[in-house]
Formats: sequence, structure tokens, C-alpha cells
Amino acid sequence: MKKKVSKGKPLRILTIEEIIQAADSKHGKEFNIFNNEELRIEPNISIPFRLDHFTIILVSSGKVDMRLNLVDYVIPANSLIVCSPNTTLEFLSDIRKTSFFAVDFSIKLLTESALNNKYIEAFGVFTRNDMPVYQLLPEDVQNIQAIMQLLYVKNKLPQDHPFISELLLNLFKVFFFEIAAALNDEIVNQKIQLNSKELLVKRFYGELTANFKVRRDVEFYAKKLHVTPKYLTKCVKELVGKSSSEIIAQMVIVEAKIMLSNLSDPISHIAEELTFSDQFFFSKFFKRVAGVSPSEYRSLLNT
Repeated sequence: MKKKVSKGKPLRILTIEEIIQAADSKHGKEFNIFNNEELRIEPNISIPFRLDHFTIILVSSGKVDMRLNLVDYVIPANSLIVCSPNTTLEFLSDIRKTSFFAVDFSIKLLTESALNNKYIEAFGVFTRNDMPVYQLLPEDVQNIQAIMQLLYVKNKLPQDHPFISELLLNLFKVFFFEIAAALNDEIVNQKIQLNSKELLVKRFYGELTANFKVRRDVEFYAKKLHVTPKYLTKCVKELVGKSSSEIIAQMVIVEAKIMLSNLSDPISHIAEELTFSDQFFFSKFFKRVAGVSPSEYRSLLNT
């Protein structure tokens, strides 16, 4: 079933400044908060995008299917999604069918709220790309939701409200610490040294991020990691649920979708940027993995 997309040039990187401008936020340049009732984007097709800031989403009812850094998640109610800068997101279901609060904030605001080095470790939860989704206890959901609701209300106050900047900054400090407290046990429990397979897969993702535009063969990555292609695929499949070749292809498709979202960029140029020999082979690859051709994908962006 097709979903509606807002017309215009989609963004390759979604910045905190653009979110604040779109929301017409009255206070500062470092954060925004909104709920599902205010979601302005109407995606007609899943368009991947990257962040230059932090985003925290509290899902209070329903569920959402998301792809975060190429890993698929089915995220139920009472879950917290924590995305750090450079995270690649792709919504696989209509998020408007869920109830949620979302907070976007800058690296600067997080640094200011940490107060001093005493709290740096507690704030590590916001930068852990390997753990983007957390299932919360009901009482933690209530606490975090109450703070988000208060922050939402205060963010609607007029600009000339007395001490509004100090009020919002201190509410953000409470918000950050409440999340750090709720996830403390999760973080402590995860402070276990990665086993050899987990380390291998982590290194594979690192090599893939650096080389996917020029190399799409499993043998290349296996050689870089000093293992056989069969063993690499076995470890990736065991930990991620997809084969190495599927992950490589997905990385290329995510990048291609982002590039195709710039409707003025010729498909031939995108094929060249992704190191395909010509547009024909790029189109054939894209259709095999994505199910539609690049031109068909673009046509969906305008429906």
C-alpha cells in the first residue's frame, strides 16, 4: 500500500536546525519536542535519512517497524529509541499509527546538561549505537512521559516568559538523568566484553561503512578481516539475522535511496558515485534488492 510523501527535495541529512525551523520552535537552537499528533511528514515511501543530532522517541502505544543502521527492529509500546548523530533511520511502518513523544537535541545541549565529568559515564547511553532500542518498565515509562509532557508544555510558552531558558535547560537535565537512571541496569548488564564473533561483526560494519561504495563482494571484507567468507557470513547471520551479502546490498540500497531522493541528481551520476559500471547494472542491482527500479522508486516520491 502506498503512503503519501510531501513534495519537494527530501533531505540527505536531517539537521537539528531544520527540525527547529519546521516546528517553529520559539526557544533556542538546540532542541525540539513533538508528539505523534504534530507529525508533519507524510512519507509515501520509506526514505532513509541520517541525523546530525540526537533523537529520543518514547513509544507509548502501538508499534513501529524501523531500520536503524541496517538492523531491523519491531518496536513495541513502552520502548525507548535512542539515536545518536550519524544514525541512519528508515521507517518501515506508518509511525502515525503509534502514540509517541520525540525529542531532538544537539550535542552541545547534551554536553551542557552533563554538568561536569562526574556524569559523563551515565550519559554514555546516548552514544551507544549498538543498543538503540530499550524496553522500559511501566513506572519508567510514566516518569519519562511525565517529564516529556512538562517539557512539551513549557516549550510552548511565549518567548518573553520569565526565566524560560533556565527553565527549559533544567527540565532537560531532569529528562536526561531520568533516562540514564531508567537504563542504568541495561547499561551495566551490557558492560561485558564482546566475544570474538561480536567483535568480528562490529569490525565488518566498520569496514563496510568505509568501503561499500567501491566493494560489494563478501570476499573483500573477509580478507580484510582475516577470516573466510563462509565464517564471516555465518557470524553475521547468527548475530544480525541476515547474510553478509544481504547486509552489503542493504548498505548500498540505503545510500542509493538517499541519493535518489535528490530528484535533480541524474541516475547515471548516482550509478557512477556508487561505482557501478553503468546505469543499466545499477538499475538491475537496485530492482533486485529493492523490488522496484530507480526510476520507479523516484516516481513513488512524487505520488
